[in-house]
Amino acid sequence: MKISPILLSIALSAPLFAQQSVIKGVVSIHNSEYETGKRQYVQNATVEDDFEKATQQTTDDNGTFKLVFVGVPEKTSAQLIVKKEGLQVVNIDGLSAITGLRDLVRLSMAKPDKIAEYRRQIYKVGKTEAEKNLAAQLKKKGDQIETLQKDAVKNKSAIEKLQQEYAELQAFASKIEEQAQDLARRYAPVNLDDAAPLYRESFKLFQQGELSKALQILRGADLVGQANKILAEEKRINEGRQALNQQDSIKEQRKQDLLQVLGLKADLHKATFEWDSVWFCLELKVQLDSTNVYTIWDLAYFLGAQNKKYEAIHYYKKALILAQTPELKATLQNNLGNLYRDNQKMAQAEGAYNEALKIRRHLVEINPDDFLLDLAIILNNLGIFYRDNQKMPQAEGAYNEALKIRRQMAEKNPAAFLPDLAMILNNLGILYSDNQKMPQAEGAFNEALKIYRQMAEKNPAAFLPDLAMTLNNLGVFYRNHQKMPQAEVAFNEALKIRRQMAEKNPDAFLPDLAMTLNNLGVFYREIQKMPQSDGTNNESLKIYRHLAEKNPDAFLPYVATTLNNLGNYYSDNQEMPQAEGAYNESLKIRRQMAEKNPEAFLQDVAVTLNNLGVFYRENQKMSQAKEAYNESLKIYKQLAEKNPDAFLPYVATNLNNLGVFYKTLKQYDKALDYYGESFIYREDAIEKGGTHFFKDCLKVLRNIAEVKDSAEVKKDYASVVKAGRFLAEGCDSLKGINEKLLPIAVSEYGSLSWWALFAKEYALSEKAARHCLDLDETQAYVLANLGHSQILRGQYKAGMGTYEKLKGKKNGNNKDYKTVILEDLQALEEAGVSHPDVAKAREAIEKW
Repeated sequence: MKISPILLSIALSAPLFAQQSVIKGVVSIHNSEYETGKRQYVQNATVEDDFEKATQQTTDDNGTFKLVFVGVPEKTSAQLIVKKEGLQVVNIDGLSAITGLRDLVRLSMAKPDKIAEYRRQIYKVGKTEAEKNLAAQLKKKGDQIETLQKDAVKNKSAIEKLQQEYAELQAFASKIEEQAQDLARRYAPVNLDDAAPLYRESFKLFQQGELSKALQILRGADLVGQANKILAEEKRINEGRQALNQQDSIKEQRKQDLLQVLGLKADLHKATFEWDSVWFCLELKVQLDSTNVYTIWDLAYFLGAQNKKYEAIHYYKKALILAQTPELKATLQNNLGNLYRDNQKMAQAEGAYNEALKIRRHLVEINPDDFLLDLAIILNNLGIFYRDNQKMPQAEGAYNEALKIRRQMAEKNPAAFLPDLAMILNNLGILYSDNQKMPQAEGAFNEALKIYRQMAEKNPAAFLPDLAMTLNNLGVFYRNHQKMPQAEVAFNEALKIRRQMAEKNPDAFLPDLAMTLNNLGVFYREIQKMPQSDGTNNESLKIYRHLAEKNPDAFLPYVATTLNNLGNYYSDNQEMPQAEGAYNESLKIRRQMAEKNPEAFLQDVAVTLNNLGVFYRENQKMSQAKEAYNESLKIYKQLAEKNPDAFLPYVATNLNNLGVFYKTLKQYDKALDYYGESFIYREDAIEKGGTHFFKDCLKVLRNIAEVKDSAEVKKDYASVVKAGRFLAEGCDSLKGINEKLLPIAVSEYGSLSWWALFAKEYALSEKAARHCLDLDETQAYVLANLGHSQILRGQYKAGMGTYEKLKGKKNGNNKDYKTVILEDLQALEEAGVSHPDVAKAREAIEKW
């Protein structure tokens, strides 16, 4: 018997170890070596993570710590918490750490007052130097332009180039405050103890306000050569021709040092307004750090601020591909939406905004404290987008949701969020005013005004411009709604503030002063204070012409607008040559601008053409009026093909004006065609929620009523019926918005049932009579018209049956319907409207 061996299986037990990872770091006193020559470390500071997955540590004599995470894999994100009495962490971005990395987490701490001192110092240098450099640059370029303009034809291209540079400089005046705050935010946390020597040397000069010396050092450092060397080394590594080795961390540090220096150089160029150099530095950073979404974002943001819209869109798209977190994707989509909107790419803008909105709503559900502010920002931008595109219900919804969020935030932190609350209220005021919601508009404007007054008392430099803006908007609101005393008070207070600001800083605030002067000019014209209107309009024009000499791209549009308003003023005052001259100069400027940028300025060309059409019509220059109207209409229809929500309202206005033109020529049928088309556009817009077009619809209906009256005098029955049908059906469709239109609709259907008989449209007469009775069964008089239509169509039995309902009754004038019917039949026969059954009907009725 063969015995099989017994195989023993022995399980060797290995001890189980929980997965561990570590974060190592060092904490030092911020800028201690830079300021004293010796680095000082923070001892006995407690270090822990906010998820409490690591054992709390304290720093040793050298400021080092080691957090051990149990059950946490390597490369896991962790948020550190470092505490030491009397000190605060300066570089708070460093508290976001990754487990398992070899490099030390380097944190720096300082006393709170020291951190504030760093920020104040950098802010002061940034603002002072920028203001000084801006003033010098503007003077230099302004002097160059004036010199070259002595021979403007010869120097045309040079002048245009300088004017463009002047425009870029001038546009930056209002951004100096923001840039200085941004510099303080970014540079105060930089621990110069860990910076490269070149960076330290140049930054020290920057702190001392020696920007030109700082730039001189950086220019002499051959940063491009260093960058090319690093890029070549990385190319060799990527191609596999050079193996990775222990020197990689040193190379990476060289790269990070160079990126830091390039960032400082870019900011120094910003402060000296050397935009091309800023662009160069930021592009070089992108080449060195092409997978860093924040580096690409910095370049995209700068290009957007410089009105390099298409270049900015290109880099935002690149950043979006690299973005990993939903919050970053939402921010980039929001910024893309703004750029698309500015470039009239409305479909792309709406898509980007809604994508950002979708992401931010989701983030708020998870963490409302961190993301509510971002949600309010995108909602405000969507509100602006929808308002610009005449989508008023959507705009109101977005603004009100943003307002609710801002109120919540302002209650918790008024100092931080009251300005944003006031901004939303101001936007809502404009929207409500456009939509004829007067109490809501006035309430929103006044609440915004109250907030800005409070803030301007504490910080006039920061908030007086906002106060003046709201006063200006309130003045426009009061003027548009015939509250003229209140409008004058608001405009004049805004004017006073803006004069004061313009005296101190003309480059930043002269445009605002000109705007309020322009609005006052329109206001004074409307209340027939013609000398004041003339004075404010011409002062506004003088300022805009002065600004446009050095910055035509920015201010020629305002010159054209003011000339257009002056044309209105001169026309009202019967100064016809001056009016025509102003309109034509405005048109010439707007045509030139539209050739360069049709998406931005074609609309303005159409506005002036339309005004010229009105001017020529009123002055009996009918051929010129027709030409101007038709070109204006052609442009608006072209624009409406791409963006119907924004431009169909203007198409409707132009059509209405063409109706007025043909009414003046007594061509009633053509006039009604244009009025009818105009009304249909308005009606469609109202059905989509645009109730703010209600007043425009009423205006068109009033014009149609005038045609009807004129056609009645001429006994142009076809036009009377056409007009009557528009009036009846128009009032009928709008009665849900304003119930006062119901009795008008009833009356117009009754009138239509009568005049349609004279036009021999008997079926229409019957239909109108029956609809009149459907709306109001008490309107017995239309039974006579109904009976007439039946008799005239050969429906004798039905007609007599209808007449019988009036037998023995009297109309509203106490006149017996027997007499009324007989007089009607006589009037119809005299107008050539009859039927063989009419004699038989008359004979029967005479026997009543």
